[in-house]
Amino acid sequence: MRKQLYRTSFIVLLSLLTGVVYGQHTENLLYGTVTTVDGETFKGQLQWGGEESTWENLFNATKAHNPYIAKLDMFDKGKAKNKQVVIADVDVDQEVQREAERLSREYIRQYEQQAEELEEAAEELEEVIVSLRKNKETEKYAAKLEDKLKNLELKAAEIEIKQKEYEERIEKEHAHRLVEQAEKARAEAVSSWNFNFMNVWVDHHMPNTTHQFVCYFGDIARLELTGGEQLMLYYKNGSSVELRGGSNDVGAEITVLDEELGEVKVPWKRIKKVAFEQAPRKLKDQIGLPLYGTVKTSRGTFTGLIQWDKDEALTIEKLDGQTSNGKLSITFDKIKKISKTSGNRSQVTLVSDREVVLYGTNDVNSGNRGIYVSVPSVGLILISWEAFESVEFDHDEKSYGLSYNDFKSPKPIKGTLKTKEGEEVKGEMAYDLDEYWNLEMLDGRWRGLEYAIPFRNIKKIKPETDLSEVTLTNGEVLLLKGTQDVGGSNDGVMVFTENTLEGKKRYFTWKEIAEIQLD
Repeated sequence: MRKQLYRTSFIVLLSLLTGVVYGQHTENLLYGTVTTVDGETFKGQLQWGGEESTWENLFNATKAHNPYIAKLDMFDKGKAKNKQVVIADVDVDQEVQREAERLSREYIRQYEQQAEELEEAAEELEEVIVSLRKNKETEKYAAKLEDKLKNLELKAAEIEIKQKEYEERIEKEHAHRLVEQAEKARAEAVSSWNFNFMNVWVDHHMPNTTHQFVCYFGDIARLELTGGEQLMLYYKNGSSVELRGGSNDVGAEITVLDEELGEVKVPWKRIKKVAFEQAPRKLKDQIGLPLYGTVKTSRGTFTGLIQWDKDEALTIEKLDGQTSNGKLSITFDKIKKISKTSGNRSQVTLVSDREVVLYGTNDVNSGNRGIYVSVPSVGLILISWEAFESVEFDHDEKSYGLSYNDFKSPKPIKGTLKTKEGEEVKGEMAYDLDEYWNLEMLDGRWRGLEYAIPFRNIKKIKPETDLSEVTLTNGEVLLLKGTQDVGGSNDGVMVFTENTLEGKKRYFTWKEIAEIQLD
């Protein structure tokens, strides 16, 4: 007892002399300055949409553009097949426009093919008419078919005219408009007649241009809103990506615990910019402290920062449930352990060792949306209620979680791609024709667990038939499936052999890749 008193007195004295406050630090909390549209600023701890509160939480949105599609040759000699064409942007850059112009020429070539098919169909129909006229009983049907024949020949002529018109205009109009108009005209030309001898041609070649963007909040330097759900996200190395919508992170209300004004809730429409920075080691006031602990599952145990039901991430937030005596709400700082006793009930053990069984809400039953655990050497793991067994919280005053300064400036994804033919190509990469920076995430699922892994934590990716073997830099090997990043719908990998986006590039489909070794 005396030793403990001496130790406590020493820590207090050292704190007074050095200005360092001992105990659980607050550098792991979201922190920054929110600037409103009228220039007012609020600075302090942040909570994003009532959910994200730490640097290890994820920011989600949709990428507004995909620059790598424009760098593909036309279907890259037919390799990038069975993908849907998506040209949604009106203001496309010159490279995208040139690529779309080549696509429009493909449509014109299809016009020529369709005109030929219509002519062949007309000849076949004419032969049928001649045959019908030879028989008096069927002669009456010949007249009706003659009208169909004239209409068919007219449509064929219309298509040829359309083809010539588009050939003349292709260099004068935006290519994406030509694609839309060509497809519309083609559809109109064939919609008024119905014969089974001709199939409508549909383009399934180009890779998907719409991709989701995901990164840690700790990897973001600032966000600048450009209107509605449009925004620019800036990395710590000065690079940026244009985003729009795609999740409730875009459009969210941001809570700021302003150092002078106290708690301020700023609506999205009032925000102009959010600039992030390292939080002080010990904030005088806090919205709350992060949840930390160990989650036991049917697939192993995971220790790190926790977000319960994809929502509660702070000790001041509450676990809600029903008991035989009424409703109960318990703040997480009072909870020692939560154990699933059945699909719809949980046993809650308090720090005092008192136990209570809760049911009737999605906090404690099968309606739970999942438990996030952030493991820095792996990534963010979402544990389904089916896989969940128990969680034990650690409320000791230790330094839990990563600070803003722990997230370093991003680098391009770089390594060696090995093909199934034995070829090796080295350089920077656009993975899935999408992810280029090592802060971006590879997504995958395995037996009730969902992984979001930053590429900087990945050493090797080995595609299999319907899954991928992913080796992490910490030596752990994961089998992942169920997403585009790790399955057959992957759009392939572009390798820049001169380590620059403007240098030489090679494109490989997912089926061609044996493995990718990352530097």
